[in-house]
Amino acid sequence: MRDGLLKLLNLELQTHPFSVLRAAALNKWVDTGGYGKVMSGDYPRRADDDKSSFTDDLGQAARHYRDGFDQSDDPLIKGIRDGLGGFVDGVGRAATSAADSLGRKINEWRQPK
Repeated sequence: MRDGLLKLLNLELQTHPFSVLRAAALNKWVDTGGYGKVMSGDYPRRADDDKSSFTDDLGQAARHYRDGFDQSDDPLIKGIRDGLGGFVDGVGRAATSAADSLGRKINEWRQPK
């Protein structure tokens, strides 16, 4: 847990993660197929932007961060997850609900009348 706390303190004021952490993140991106998707042309395009849903994008981002949090082996993250899991889930549901509401309002605003 001490190492996780020290890592957090070291990274707190950094604009970019340390090189080794960035390299590990890139390797994980390649291993999980994200890089292959981009190289094969499977990514959002500006031409399709009017069809995209703000709430879907926000939901995908939230799932990505939640999955990273859930899969972390860092003892500090495990402690937070185990100790505050219910609270974090509640906050996540509330944030998702607020994002859905905001997304609907933005989508309504973007629709021609």
